[in-house]
Amino acid sequence: MLQRLAAGGMGSIYLGRTRTVGEVEQHVVLKLMAKGLRGDQLAVDMFLDEARLLATITHQHVAQIVEVGLDGDRHFLALEYVHGRDLRAVLRRAEERGVRLPLEFGVAVIAAAAAGLHHAHERPDDRGQPRGIVHRDVCPSNLMLSYDGATKVIDFGIARATDRAFKSGTGAIKGKFGYCSPELCRGQPSDRRADVFALGVVLYELTTQRRCFDGKSDFDTLERVVEGRYLRPSQVVPDYPPALEAIVARALAIDPGDRYPTAAALGLALEELAEAERWSLTTVTLARVMRDLFGVVPEPWASEQAPTAAPAEIAAEPAGRVDDLRVAAPAGAFVDEITRARTPSRLPQLVLDEPVRDDTPVAPVVRFGPPTVPPPVGAATAAPPPGAGATAARARDGSTPPPRAPAAPAPASPPPVRPGRGRAIGVWVAAAVVVVGAVAIALLA
Repeated sequence: MLQRLAAGGMGSIYLGRTRTVGEVEQHVVLKLMAKGLRGDQLAVDMFLDEARLLATITHQHVAQIVEVGLDGDRHFLALEYVHGRDLRAVLRRAEERGVRLPLEFGVAVIAAAAAGLHHAHERPDDRGQPRGIVHRDVCPSNLMLSYDGATKVIDFGIARATDRAFKSGTGAIKGKFGYCSPELCRGQPSDRRADVFALGVVLYELTTQRRCFDGKSDFDTLERVVEGRYLRPSQVVPDYPPALEAIVARALAIDPGDRYPTAAALGLALEELAEAERWSLTTVTLARVMRDLFGVVPEPWASEQAPTAAPAEIAAEPAGRVDDLRVAAPAGAFVDEITRARTPSRLPQLVLDEPVRDDTPVAPVVRFGPPTVPPPVGAATAAPPPGAGATAARARDGSTPPPRAPAAPAPASPPPVRPGRGRAIGVWVAAAVVVVGAVAIALLA
């Protein structure tokens, strides 16, 4: 174990390192059961249930299980380490810096999380029957975003499944109140659409940077959820896209039948919106926002140096703080993680692409082909007039030449050359010579 990351009622979370044959190392997150729960069979069943459930889920947007075992008489889970922050920390940092997150940032995160949750919802058991997995605790602290833009769903500790050894009692509320679906708040049976509702809440908060169901107490929050009382996103952010507001409203419908039937359907709606708005939902987009918010943060085992300063005058936090590497809040804790000291619609927006400034120098136009060299001033020479070649031939043959035409009057002398007018005068002289030649040919004919 390298570093303690967090602690809760069920145990503690550490940053750890495993070594295998050939000195192959892997850094992991270790979840250790609390010492006081070693003899509690119910707690052990819940702990091992999470391990069994995670072992069935293999998806790029779900943190993977590495190992489960015993350390003496304490059970532990080794999970994939995600080098990044949870969305609670992202929202807090944006609030501290006084910046507004791009809408495509929230859309990209929720679309990725929806894909991971849909995979979990669809997992069958050994007989091919649906396991009925429901996370039941989808919230900002359980959605991780790595510094390179990877979204991960974590903490299936209170997830429900048909084959779990531990079954929660009917009427028990699992999860954080502000993210529980209305049916969970009423103690009614729930299915995957409860996770769709929670994703809608997180989408609302990422795109408005305001709590969706912000009650004065836990009871008030539950009432707001059950009654569907919240400010429409366009009331918080005046330029909020109507199509995105419609997606949020459907995900937050009170009746489960009015919501998106699956997390995949919600993700598809977000992807179609992004295509219409020409938003980028790639990891590059998410990584750019993370870099703007937190700077370049090295892995805790790789360097003791402080993170590099971020662009746009957004400084990075000092290295070495335990909450910089926090993986998740203690299970069941209700945390009011988002403050509202500023109005989100008035916050400066983080821009993903740097605009070109008006004073950017324009590159010269490159033209291909041989260069054109102007003739020197006064050096223009007229071509011989038509028929001159025939006259010379008759003279060589001894034939009688035609009568000589009278000389044409000499043209008037051109004006003196002035500095800067040489090229124009040269052209004028050449034109005069051509005219004289044409007159001579007319007389000979």
